[in-house]
Amino acid sequence: SNKVEGIDGTLKIIVVGDTESGKTQLVRQHCENQYSDEYKATVGADFCLKKTEIDTKKIQSQIWDTAVPGQSAPLLNLLFSDANAVILALD
Repeated sequence: SNKVEGIDGTLKIIVVGDTESGKTQLVRQHCENQYSDEYKATVGADFCLKKTEIDTKKIQSQIWDTAVPGQSAPLLNLLFSDANAVILALD
């Protein structure tokens, strides 16, 4: 079983959007409760883990911040393959 001890379920959430649309800031604000006006480009993909409780269930979210050059189909297929949700960041 891939179940993490003390965790009832895992969600994989992918954040996609154009360059400089605020994807990284959205992820950092949610996972780390931090905001910065400084722009730093994401290379490839990055993710954070956030544990929350929903209706007494302990859920761990993997929130993926993507920067896929040229919308590379193989990388997108890999990232989206087992995603539970997608967030589209628009600016």
